[in-house]
Amino acid sequence: MREIAASELSKILREHKIWLYSGYEEREKADLSEANLGDADLNDDSLWDANLIAANLINVRGLTIEQLSSVETLCEAELSSELLEQVRKKYPYLLGELEPEEEEGLASRE
Repeated sequence: MREIAASELSKILREHKIWLYSGYEEREKADLSEANLGDADLNDDSLWDANLIAANLINVRGLTIEQLSSVETLCEAELSSELLEQVRKKYPYLLGELEPEEEEGLASRE
């Protein structure tokens, strides 16, 4: 598990924001795979298309289901039981449990 200091996380998220606003042309998207984000505060940070494979997000503050709904993947990520339940219910494909197309089919039957 990679340890990421607050200053490094801040830099990664700044670069990610520039990447998003430049139309994916400048800088790079956030790769937080296998990162231990410990007590990081992600309140109001955009995680759109961020890589969170196997990231430890259990104690992250300010993390919402809305932020998680836009990430690239949460496969093997560690989440609080509350967020894990919400992701499983609304976006199981992010956990590698269903493909997005399968999820749409389930939602249309509800």
